[in-house]
Amino acid sequence: MTLEEEKAILSSLESDALNGQVLIYNQVKKIVEEKLKREVSDDYIWDMFKRHGWKKKVPRPSHPKANREEQEENKKNFKRTWYPNH
Repeated sequence: MTLEEEKAILSSLESDALNGQVLIYNQVKKIVEEKLKREVSDDYIWDMFKRHGWKKKVPRPSHPKANREEQEENKKNFKRTWYPNH
């Protein structure tokens, strides 16, 4: 596949990605395979992303400055029932 064809595929998906819709590599792989009418490797898709400046964005599992001990202490002492204030 030429660079122009790759760019055309990714530009057609770019608006969905920028609108916050989840765009996963399996979706792109399926579209590329339909266009080429054959299977492609996983590495091809990841290399294509890299060639065109696409990056993998995922939410981080926790804040880098989070204090794990403080969180556990808060879980132990957290009030589990709520009563209306009068």
